[in-house]
Parts: sequence; C-alpha cells; structure tokens
Amino acid sequence: MRTVTGLTTPQVDAALDYYTAHPEDVDMRIARNSETTERALRSSTRDAPLHRADAT
Repeated sequence: MRTVTGLTTPQVDAALDYYTAHPEDVDMRIARNSETTERALRSSTRDAPLHRADAT
C-alpha cells in the first residue's frame, strides 16, 4: 500500500473509515479544493507574462 499511496495500510483504513462516517463533509472539501485550484490556475495563466522564444 505504501508504494502506491505513500500511506500505511492503517492510514488508508482510517481515511476510508472517516469517509464512510462523513461523506458529505469530505465531498464538500474535495469540491472546494478543486474550485480553489481551478481559480488559481486560471489566475496564474491570466497573469503570466508572455514569453517569446526569439527576443530580437
């Protein structure tokens, strides 16, 4: 398990147990994180300076 996820089997079991007990909370946090990431990516793309390969 550790080689695939970087987590121990007990850590994965604990995460699954938490999700089973609180699916709405976990899903809400995942959605919020996804929205924040998308906003940040859009912002960084919009604000990034343009680069030219030939600066002549």
